[in-house]
Amino acid sequence: MAREINGEVLIEASKERVWESVADFGNTYLWNPSVTHSRLTSDAPSGIGATRHCDLTISKASIEERVVDWVENEQLRVEIFGGRRTPPFKEAWGRFTLEEVPGGTLTKLQLHYELKGGILGGLIDRLMVRRQYGKGLKLALAGLKYHVETGDLVETGTRVPVDEVTLAIA
Repeated sequence: MAREINGEVLIEASKERVWESVADFGNTYLWNPSVTHSRLTSDAPSGIGATRHCDLTISKASIEERVVDWVENEQLRVEIFGGRRTPPFKEAWGRFTLEEVPGGTLTKLQLHYELKGGILGGLIDRLMVRRQYGKGLKLALAGLKYHVETGDLVETGTRVPVDEVTLAIA
């Protein structure tokens, strides 16, 4: 069964400024506290088809991601197509959507995933994946807010405003 985790946060900056950080595809580690290192793995630095490798803080895991949808200053969708020590994904992707509102940019992140394994996959989801990915989504949005508003690098242990992120798990 496919799952979705949705989060949103108001970032006190223009949509273009938020997009600048989200679209800097190889440098996710600058604002995501769950990523210890990231780098481009494609010749294209951005846009559809760009790929990256991310080392994660959890269990020395890593993921390989590819941009599959890109609307400049509006939205970016990335699919996970590989990795090490990750859940057994049948499908997994994340979508950032930016909306200019009074006071800044409403930044939304939608994570969609389905695990392999039928009943066992469902159990793994309930016991581990849903909780970890919900926490990761919250940290990512809070880290992005912190980075865009302050210009500072977000590292593991940086106090980011997670209480300002709204989260819904379906």
